[in-house]
Amino acid sequence: MNGSGESGYGSSSGGTGDDDEEPGVFMRQRGLMDEVFEEAKAQVQLMLPTALVYASSVLLWLVSFAVLGRLGEKQLAGASLGMTLSNLFGNVVTLGLSSALDIHLTQAHGARQIRSMQAALQRGMLVLTIACGCLSIILFNGERILLLAKQDPELAKIGGTIMKWTCIAIWPMTMFDIVKRYFQAMSRLRPALVTTLFALVVTILSNFLLVFVKGYGVNGVGASLFLGNLSMFLTIFAYYCYSEVPDTWWQLSDEAFERWQNFLSLAFPSLVMMFFEWGSFEVGLLIISYLGPETIATQTILMNAAYLLFTIPAGVSTAAVTRVGNHLGAGDGRAAAIASNVCGVLAGLSGIVAAALLTFTRNYWPYIYTNDESLLAAVIEVSPWLAIFELTDNIQTTLGAAVKGTGRPHLGAILTAIGFWVISVPLGSYISITQKTVAGIWQGFLYGEIVLISSYVYALYVTDWQLMVEKAQHLVLSDTKSRDPLLKRANAIPPSPIPETIFV
Repeated sequence: MNGSGESGYGSSSGGTGDDDEEPGVFMRQRGLMDEVFEEAKAQVQLMLPTALVYASSVLLWLVSFAVLGRLGEKQLAGASLGMTLSNLFGNVVTLGLSSALDIHLTQAHGARQIRSMQAALQRGMLVLTIACGCLSIILFNGERILLLAKQDPELAKIGGTIMKWTCIAIWPMTMFDIVKRYFQAMSRLRPALVTTLFALVVTILSNFLLVFVKGYGVNGVGASLFLGNLSMFLTIFAYYCYSEVPDTWWQLSDEAFERWQNFLSLAFPSLVMMFFEWGSFEVGLLIISYLGPETIATQTILMNAAYLLFTIPAGVSTAAVTRVGNHLGAGDGRAAAIASNVCGVLAGLSGIVAAALLTFTRNYWPYIYTNDESLLAAVIEVSPWLAIFELTDNIQTTLGAAVKGTGRPHLGAILTAIGFWVISVPLGSYISITQKTVAGIWQGFLYGEIVLISSYVYALYVTDWQLMVEKAQHLVLSDTKSRDPLLKRANAIPPSPIPETIFV
């Protein structure tokens, strides 16, 4: 994935004879391998704790689904529809918009521009607060939306109940995500890990108390989700307030109210990129929902397993966007090119691990969600397709993050639209409806992701890395009052060449 903007990884050495040339070539190759090893080490140090953070976040939802499964099939199916719409009209939108910060924050940290990081963080909070207010209106009317979609009235009522709780949970969840991305850009992962683990404990205890002790049913599950998200935000924000940050960060900067167009120019393609991917899964669930409640429950269990296993590509893709962005912000296009290659290899290896884990445990993990024999048989039958999908999803997600780290979310949005909405959703829906099977939707996703992987590989291969460096510098410096090098040094923050891990 070398780009056309780099002429090579090594420079020519002096010497006129073959004896002088061979040691020079060897030293360059050895130097390149050392850089690759160091980059792989840095990405793994980011990948592992990030995967734990994502796993803890997903477990908040999986705990709730497990509780709903114990309440009954209709409760699980109805709440699944509600959470599906909550994702489409809530989580996907806010997380998509906030993911634009991955580009700005990582590149600003690489350039050591504290002022630019401050402005991006505050600007993101302002924009996303407005977005959450607008989305809450839609979420509050979830039951009406489900009825308009011709869903069963009883299922619509259950789904609407969950969506009303999501309505008040969306703001703290979004603010947590923004602050998490700020720490993540600096490779500081401990705050997010501690807060998500704490929130997981809160969610488990509140589900036990509200559902099994007090008997509040679906309302108890919704309240537990809200309490878990609220505790996540309050904990990480408290850490942010009392961490060692400059006193000026307590002030709302003028730049936070400026250049919203620049932020939105990155945020909307990032949103489209995430919406096209996540939305395709949710729409897939809605399409096969017409095959009956058991089909909904089967797909819900499979999707939750996929979300949990997504911890692996989430870790690798976060490492990819962080390292590529940091290198570009630091003006090192060569290192960014190496990072994009390394993340692709790590994604392939992690995908093999995920597929193997799912295959070898397919007769055991479905019992986490249900004891119904027919439901268990349906889930186990589709598991092989899910395993293959996990392999391709690891690679596709990570390469997409590398492309995004170069500051080109618009390219990712176009490719994602083609892969999921031109190929995956139509093909998967056709197979599922004609054959009346859940496996069809996963086959469609698999074929679409193969096309996506090929497209991302080509896009990274032809990347002009020097041009990406120049664009990163322009983005970062747009939030500074002056571009004088001396003032740039005054705004500098200490570099983090070695990512922080949870073990040090």
